[in-house]
Amino acid sequence: MKSIRTLTMGMTTAAALMAGQAMADSVIFADDFNSEVVSNNASLTNFTVENTVAVVSNGGNKYVNMQGSAASKIELDGGLSLEAGDYTLSFDIASTSGTSTVHVRFGFAGSDYVQTFNVASGSFVSQVMNLTLPTDMAGVRVVFANVSGTRGPLLDNVVVSRIGGDAIEDTQIKPIESAHMPSPTAVTAGMLLLGAMGLKRRRLA
Repeated sequence: MKSIRTLTMGMTTAAALMAGQAMADSVIFADDFNSEVVSNNASLTNFTVENTVAVVSNGGNKYVNMQGSAASKIELDGGLSLEAGDYTLSFDIASTSGTSTVHVRFGFAGSDYVQTFNVASGSFVSQVMNLTLPTDMAGVRVVFANVSGTRGPLLDNVVVSRIGGDAIEDTQIKPIESAHMPSPTAVTAGMLLLGAMGLKRRRLA
């Protein structure tokens, strides 16, 4: 089974309140993009970029802005090798203006689970997808595709977990300070104040 990547994730009081669920599930992959280099034409450590995306930071809290290209897409490098079982993909999305739409692919070639998510301007919303694997599987894909043109979505806190899985010994989750939330003006100016990581709805300051 593929070894989990060592990344930095935000941990919040809300996450602590969900400790029972966290203990029941095991994190397979997580990326809050805080280790990325700020750029209007960014490459990402764990994702292959198609067309153009930006990495924006405020106070060290970073997110991916997919509005740089009308057809921007990012895909997890090499996919994941997962054992048979039940999994979730969670992530936070927001919009700079109007309604942003993203197609999210979670699965393997020929049997991908694809869902469309729409999010209005002014909020980050946590979303979850489920995947059941009847057998061990390599190359499980995680793909985010912008289908809303220059109103492309903002993306943060991508996490793949196994439901009820055993703890993974080499998981390293390092806490960071909670971030503030963005305003539409700040997002447009490239100054996003991120909400804290977790399965939660985040409101603008």
